[in-house]
Amino acid sequence: MKRGHILGGIFLILIGLFGLFLGVRYLFGLESLQQSGLSCGAICGLGLLASQLIGEKLAVLLVGLLWLIAGLWLTRFGFAVYSNKP
Repeated sequence: MKRGHILGGIFLILIGLFGLFLGVRYLFGLESLQQSGLSCGAICGLGLLASQLIGEKLAVLLVGLLWLIAGLWLTRFGFAVYSNKP
């Protein structure tokens, strides 16, 4: 197994776990939507757009679910890279 696969896999797993952590924080109401769009990324931008269309409470749930999906995907892909089977 190459060192790049090990380090890349661990990096992706850590980013995925952070996404899962952030998603859970949104779903449990510990995090709110960002009010300014200056440093807003893709998921944050979708949350701001959704808050205008469906309301802030449902938009927070949507953003939480998007972070959970992104975190699960990145964690799964990180394990695949780590085990050298993408």
